[in-house]
Amino acid sequence: MKAVVVAAGRGSRLRGGRGVKPLTMVAGRTLLDHVLSALKEAGLAGAVVVAGYRAQELEAHAEALGARLSFPVTVAVNADWERGNGSSLLAAAGAVEGPFILTMSDHLFDPAIAAMLSACDAAADIVLAVDERLDNPLVDLDDVTKVYAEAGRIIEIGKTIGRWNAFDTGLFRMTPAVFDVLSSVGAGRAELGISDAVRALAGRGRARVAPIGERFWIDVDNETMLDLAESALAGTRANCA
Repeated sequence: MKAVVVAAGRGSRLRGGRGVKPLTMVAGRTLLDHVLSALKEAGLAGAVVVAGYRAQELEAHAEALGARLSFPVTVAVNADWERGNGSSLLAAAGAVEGPFILTMSDHLFDPAIAAMLSACDAAADIVLAVDERLDNPLVDLDDVTKVYAEAGRIIEIGKTIGRWNAFDTGLFRMTPAVFDVLSSVGAGRAELGISDAVRALAGRGRARVAPIGERFWIDVDNETMLDLAESALAGTRANCA
């Protein structure tokens, strides 16, 4: 099974948008390096990295990382990246066959989460890894995408929903049916998000959740979260010493 890594956005809230967000250094390595290394450790067969903002720079780095890690990496370019992360996922439609793991280039995570999703055999087009620790100190409550699930099914998802019992970690197991749904719900729309596809499939009972338990993840979306990620990774290294 392959992974798709959405790495197309500008990331204006991190380093003032001056650099390429996936190339931001965290604990001595780029965000993208952390993500691809975790995917390899999880047993994935390779990754499709979707580039957008400053695509040539990101493409060169991603391909070099793949070679260094001995992990097959291809790059798909989304020229329409400003439209939203849903359009970036669509840019990978021709690069994967069968189920795949989706993640974001600014999310750091325990490889066990991706391994859990890749082994999942749920009869659903989307399985979203969720964090049920509503007091998790590594979550930015004002920015995180929230999820309300019942009996394992996603009922609501969004940043501003009125009720929630889990957080979206940014890691999914998806089938190619997602691409058709994105094309359909995005027709004529200026913006397209991955959550739009999740909502559409949830309405059909085809979107489920997989709790991650105590496993680590963090969305590095601004300076505060970058500092938290640095501290969390330093703690992980200390615990393993």
